[in-house]
Amino acid sequence: MTQEQLIEQLGIGDRSEAEQEEIITEAQRRIGEAISEGLSEQQLTEYQAIIDADQAVIDAWLEQNMPDYKETPLYQEAEAGFADDPDHTPGDKIVASAGWVQQNVPNLEEATKKTIEEYAQELTRL
Repeated sequence: MTQEQLIEQLGIGDRSEAEQEEIITEAQRRIGEAISEGLSEQQLTEYQAIIDADQAVIDAWLEQNMPDYKETPLYQEAEAGFADDPDHTPGDKIVASAGWVQQNVPNLEEATKKTIEEYAQELTRL
């Protein structure tokens, strides 16, 4: 979900940029908590290692779960943009992260939607 989509779904388009950033950060934290419910400590540790760009964990996860990841449109798109932006996130990390979430968080969409809806309602009361 893009930042613009979050702004729209949370109904905060009329707020200052600083306030939007603060609200989006909180929304992302809440979404993270919601989707991590029910995950084991081992799963959380593995995902954190992927997010922290632990290349050994990324390589091992991709080899075991997505050995042909370099053929995916997500990887190819990420790598195409990488040459133009050296600060861009490497394609293998993006694919590993997305693949890990897809494999381990089957309720991602539902949890994200519910969390955003609840937070949006809370924001209207403030």
